[in-house]
Amino acid sequence: MDTAAGPPSVDDGGGGSGVAAWLPWILLGALGVITVWVLVLNAGDDEAAPETTTTAAPTTTQATTTTVADTTTTSEGPTSPPGEALKLSSLMPLAGALGSFGGSMQNAIQLAVDEANAAGGVNDAQVEHLARDTQTDPSIAQDAAAEVIAAGTQGMVGAAGSDQSLAILDLVTGSPVMMLSPSNTSPQFSVVDDPDNFYGRTTPSDSLQALVLSALIDGKGVTSIDLIFRADSYGEGLSGALAEDFVATYGGTVGETISYATDQTNFDAEITQLAGSDSEAIVCICFTGEGLTIFRNAFAEGLLEKPWFGGDGIWLPSFAADVFPDDPTILTGVLEGTAPAPGDGPAFAAFASSYNAAYGGDPGPFAANSYDAAWLLILAAEASDGTPAGIKSVVFDISRPPGTPCGPLECLELIRTGQDTDYVGATGDINFDDIGDVITPYLLWKINDNGVGEAYDTAQ
Repeated sequence: MDTAAGPPSVDDGGGGSGVAAWLPWILLGALGVITVWVLVLNAGDDEAAPETTTTAAPTTTQATTTTVADTTTTSEGPTSPPGEALKLSSLMPLAGALGSFGGSMQNAIQLAVDEANAAGGVNDAQVEHLARDTQTDPSIAQDAAAEVIAAGTQGMVGAAGSDQSLAILDLVTGSPVMMLSPSNTSPQFSVVDDPDNFYGRTTPSDSLQALVLSALIDGKGVTSIDLIFRADSYGEGLSGALAEDFVATYGGTVGETISYATDQTNFDAEITQLAGSDSEAIVCICFTGEGLTIFRNAFAEGLLEKPWFGGDGIWLPSFAADVFPDDPTILTGVLEGTAPAPGDGPAFAAFASSYNAAYGGDPGPFAANSYDAAWLLILAAEASDGTPAGIKSVVFDISRPPGTPCGPLECLELIRTGQDTDYVGATGDINFDDIGDVITPYLLWKINDNGVGEAYDTAQ
């Protein structure tokens, strides 16, 4: 299958895997932008990269940068003097358990920066992108966050993985820096201690995904399940909410509930435990990194005779081929699941077309969410004085009625002429609630007859 180009190499020597082409979901949206960089959806152990302004990928075309405008306006009218130039940072995983997602997410962020700069930048200056690789590792994410904060970033896209974001949340919101994650789905963020609202996300909470996944399992006639999940905020949050709803709503039963360490590489004991269960199906709330080993071990034990279900952490069109490169159809009719859906309207089509033109492939999961997070921070900087407090004061409002519905560049022009906006992005019409959560539809995905993951329906 076609794959998207990986992030460009930069002066820190970092890099990321290309992300396999995927069908436009409606939604995961978690796992990019053009260049080296930042965080991820979720591990590794290299040092954080030195500060760098990203550049175009070596084999693709970057949007042309134009001369900035002589004057700058905000939603309040012309500013005098202009607001601050924007240093936008991103923390994406280019390695580790979420490394399959991070490159495309980083590319999408860089695309937003390139488009904004081609349209004159923000507050009469070009936007600078500070991209860092979190390697899906909370400690590396902390180092990367400290570095970009020291460099003066006012807005951050990331981190990708919930555990990485939880590790840096106090540092970021206490600095403060306005932080929008494109892929944090843990329910924990809905109740996190952030009284000043310096955190938000452009993907919905797993408390919603659990309901959709529970309904999917019940709809397949399954009445009993086993759970294997990551021992982190993502795995525990989604599996716990799923188990609760499956029992309460559908009268199902939950047998084995097996958690594993996020850095675990051997799953013999867990697979043996699952093999001893008589439940009808198995749910794996895992990431692609460890999912490869879990499914290979399950196949060796004959456990793929049962249906398996998963969430957004293993939603990649190439997942079956990554697990079984010689015969990806081994997972055909076995594995399906749910993920936040991207938009499916004109805004998503325009984003996908621009992404393909820049990087020679389709955007991966959560790339659209990353693009929207970057654009919302860019627009909020233009609509304010560009400080973190200024960005925070408007970032949720520019995406809500009663403003004029608009795409990224149209919103930028409306803001420059003092008009209110209602941002409609690649993931659709984003409307934040007062704590920075959004509600979006979910896609249902499965491994098709060719061994390729495909979205086949949507659910609300």
